[in-house]
Amino acid sequence: MKKFKFKLQRVQDTKEKQVKQKSGELGKLFHQKGIKAQKLKNLHGELDMIQREIYEKTMEGCPVHEILARHKYADEITQQIKHTRKQIEQLDEQIEQMQMGLLQLNKEKKILEKLREKRYVQYLQEQNKEEQKVLDETFLLTREFRQVI
Repeated sequence: MKKFKFKLQRVQDTKEKQVKQKSGELGKLFHQKGIKAQKLKNLHGELDMIQREIYEKTMEGCPVHEILARHKYADEITQQIKHTRKQIEQLDEQIEQMQMGLLQLNKEKKILEKLREKRYVQYLQEQNKEEQKVLDETFLLTREFRQVI
């Protein structure tokens, strides 16, 4: 009895490796996005704090140069917020593209798995036919041998 061999096994193995690799890359992108989201949250907190300080200093009658320095710092934080939002949007686009690619790879992997299963069933059917043929021949030979005796 010959051993089952799937001709596209290397292709299937390659697809599985690609799925694992893409999944890892996707995980890294989600991690980066989480870090950027936390940075954005921290920047918003910092901006709120600076805006409260500006209000308090204005109410206290603080010198104008101190208030202007805080406004300048608030503007810098606002720019960082814009930049971080843009980075998050870029990561979202990369994540979406990666998910689409991963979805396609998974489809191809499933197709190969189904094809392998189908070929294995065919293999088993052929093996059963061969076995039945051998059994039939053995039966006929045994029967002929008994008739001769």
